[in-house]
Amino acid sequence: MNWYLVEAVNVCFEFMIVFIYFSGLLPYKGLKRSIIALIYTLGGIILFTTGLFTSDQLILITVTFTVLVIIANTIYRVKFAKSIFYSALFVVLIFIAEIIFISLMTIANIGLPKDILTQGTSRIIGMIGTKIIYFWFVVYNNRLVKKKDKEIPGSYWLLIILMPVLSSLILYVTLYSLLNSQSHQGIMLYVFCVAGLLYINWAVFDLIESYSNKLRLSIMEQILAHEERNYKLLQESYNQLRELKHDIRNQINVIADLININQKDMAEESLHALENELRTNEAVYYTGEAIIDSLINIKAQYAKELGINFDAHIFIKAIYLNKIELARLLGNALDNSIEACERSRKENSEIFVRINEIENKLAIMIKNTSDYVDVNNMVTKKSNPLAHGIGMKSIEASVDRIGGIMNYNYNDGMFVLSVLLDNSKNE
Repeated sequence: MNWYLVEAVNVCFEFMIVFIYFSGLLPYKGLKRSIIALIYTLGGIILFTTGLFTSDQLILITVTFTVLVIIANTIYRVKFAKSIFYSALFVVLIFIAEIIFISLMTIANIGLPKDILTQGTSRIIGMIGTKIIYFWFVVYNNRLVKKKDKEIPGSYWLLIILMPVLSSLILYVTLYSLLNSQSHQGIMLYVFCVAGLLYINWAVFDLIESYSNKLRLSIMEQILAHEERNYKLLQESYNQLRELKHDIRNQINVIADLININQKDMAEESLHALENELRTNEAVYYTGEAIIDSLINIKAQYAKELGINFDAHIFIKAIYLNKIELARLLGNALDNSIEACERSRKENSEIFVRINEIENKLAIMIKNTSDYVDVNNMVTKKSNPLAHGIGMKSIEASVDRIGGIMNYNYNDGMFVLSVLLDNSKNE
């Protein structure tokens, strides 16, 4: 049998699993498919060549880890520290899969651990078996990590990695004891060890799942409380705007009457009084659309209380799209802007809001002072990592539900969110 061909096929399948692993976790940089295929091929060649010159497991693991880190940083958008973590996690999955399959082969009397590393039927069975096991490990791991990598603290991730690794080491030591004794009682002990460690691992993961669910519930409760408070403020703000509009109308009528009866001095005093009232309410924005007026005025008032310059220009005639979704979108976008200004180390923080009606579209642009933001790899600077992305994800969801597109970029100390929404009138 041509063992060079067997080893080459083994490496090919291994790198197919690597591709599934990284592609399921990380976003691409935008390289051509041919370039991606070439990088993976070179990685496979390096690993295959290393295997020809040495069977030292430590060297093979080191080379595998190094190749994984290079692939992650070359093809995918990922920070170096995170690429090391994901590469180490993949090596751990390989290690666990091999120990599990070696244990199964030994119990089934198919081969001993040393047979897996030498040419023969046991080697081929070991290749196939371990690939199947860690393929399913990769599939399950990707679902777990993508769902929780922003929810679980680093200390818990350490537990997630160490628990199966330590369990595998215990099984490995127990397996060697079993090989030395070769007794029925030893086999039963090993089976009980496997069952016990599986239960402990399941219990740990279930505990972490419960912890994650509680954190998500806590955040959702905070969001609901925040939205309830916003809706109350919306109503109060709209009532204040209506009162202001009513007062201005009455004062204008009074001034008109005074002019008609030639009481110019009193009319002038009334004009000055109206001017003073408007000056005290210069932050009030009124467009006739209650939901926009209220949100803009609430956020403008809050921003100015924090010392943030707030400027809004709104030109709309009518809104036909879902106004609840629009309120959610604007609320989250303005909250993000205010938080960014608070975190910014720059003086004279500013927020600019532009909302224009263009034919049957509603164009929204919100620009705010911000520290540097890598828009291709947005990382939270919030004190609570679990809250990261909730505002932006909610904005994206609202844009999808309304029907539209969004874009964001960072330039010269300013973060800009642009949204174009379908504002067609439903017939």
